[in-house]
Amino acid sequence: MGCPDDSTVQSNLGYATGRVQTVLENIHKKASHAKIILLGYPKLFNPNSLTCTSVMTTGAQVLINGWADDMRAKEQSAADAAKAKGVPVTFYSPDPEFDGYRMCDNPSGINDLVAGPADGVLGDFSCPGALICPGMESYHPTNTGTSRYALAFQNALAAAQY
Repeated sequence: MGCPDDSTVQSNLGYATGRVQTVLENIHKKASHAKIILLGYPKLFNPNSLTCTSVMTTGAQVLINGWADDMRAKEQSAADAAKAKGVPVTFYSPDPEFDGYRMCDNPSGINDLVAGPADGVLGDFSCPGALICPGMESYHPTNTGTSRYALAFQNALAAAQY
């Protein structure tokens, strides 16, 4: 198991984030008095950890964190462009709230690979014949991580300027 190549991920990031500004503008059109918070995506791995034991190699960890940075920059740009058009939006990166809570930190706020598919859990991936099949929880927040996201949202609300 490994990461897709950088050009594929960059293309996917461009596709996904290329629609963020339009989504923000549409939210504003349908709920003109709503104040919008756009939370970014944190780095998954502690960039200062030399001992993170994961199925991802150190090189892959650096690459994935770089993709998180790229995604965050694209989201920030989309929020800034929407704000310039009068959309009351605040972009907030949850990275500070995840410092010390990334994958391999203790406690970890991000799951490493979680085996799946889980019996009786709809939506898990199907990997017939594979030795390891990633479950839907892989590389997503743990209970600690969802608490970190909630803190990020509270901090975003406190910092919001419209």
